Amino acid sequence: MSQSLKWAFMRLAENTFYTLEHCRRVKHQIQEETLTDLNMLNLKRNHSTQLTTHTFSKHEEGKNGGDWEWWLTNSSRKRWLCIRVQAKVLKLKTDRFEHLHYKSRKSGIYQLDRLKAECAKSKWRPTPLYCFYLHFDSPPHNIRPNRSRTYHFYGCSVAPVNAIEALRKNNINDLSSVLAQSRPWHELFCGGSSSDLLASAKAFLEKIYGAGYQINIADQKDGLPPYVSRGSTSDFQYQSDEPIVVFNSSPPSYVLKIMESLDPDDEVPEGIQSVLVMIDNESEDKDHQ
Repeated sequence: MSQSLKWAFMRLAENTFYTLEHCRRVKHQIQEETLTDLNMLNLKRNHSTQLTTHTFSKHEEGKNGGDWEWWLTNSSRKRWLCIRVQAKVLKLKTDRFEHLHYKSRKSGIYQLDRLKAECAKSKWRPTPLYCFYLHFDSPPHNIRPNRSRTYHFYGCSVAPVNAIEALRKNNINDLSSVLAQSRPWHELFCGGSSSDLLASAKAFLEKIYGAGYQINIADQKDGLPPYVSRGSTSDFQYQSDEPIVVFNSSPPSYVLKIMESLDPDDEVPEGIQSVLVMIDNESEDKDHQ
C-alpha cells in the first residue's frame, strides 16, 4: 500500500511542479487552496478504493493554523495517525513564500504557533507539518537528485515546524532556504524498510523531526501547551516527554462520517478545509511502540 501511495504522491508533486511552471510562464499566481483542491481531486479520482477525501466550505484558517488533515490507518482500523498540514505556495514573481510567517492581525499570534498549540492540545495528537507547492527553473545548489528524488518531485515538499520556526527567527522565506529544510512529500511512504503505511510514516516523521520536536501534553495549563504563553508570541523550548508520532485507537467522528460518505461539516474543527483518509488495506495489525 505504501508503495502505491508513494507513486501517487510522486505524480501529484510532478503535476504541481509543472502546473506552477505554466503559471510562471503566463505570469499567473495560483493559490494554495486551488492546488490542494486539484490534488484532492486527483487522489479521489484515481485512488477511490484506497483513499477517502472531503473538502469543506471555507473556514478561517488562522484559528488553528492548519488547513489539511491526513488520517492514516491500517486494514484493521485499530490504529490511526493524524497529520495536520499547513500548505504554502511559492510566489512565482519573487521566488519566496511570502506568507510563510503569517501573523494574525487580530490575535497577534503567528500561524505556526497556533498550529503547534492546536496539535499539542488535541486529544488526537496530530503531528504538525508544513507543505510547500513550488517550482524552479534552475535547481537551487542544495538540491541533489537521486533515484527517488528528481527535481520535479520537489513540487510538493514537506518540512517540520521546528525548521520553519528557525527560518522565522531571521525572517527567511526564500525558496532555496525553505528547500534546504524540506523533503519531497512522497518520502512519507518510504520511511524505513517496511511497506506498512503506519510504520513508514512514523519512521519518516521521526527522521525529519529528529530529537527536536517533542511536547509535554501533561504540562498544559488552561488548554495551552507549555511552550505557548497567553498574550505572547515569544520563542519557546520544546519539551521531551511525548513522542513525535502518536497512534490513536480510533479517529474522530467526522472522519468516520467522511468514510461513510456522510456530511460532517458541523463537527470538523475550525480551520480545516480538507480531510484525506488513507487506508492500508494490505497491512496486518501490529503493535508498535
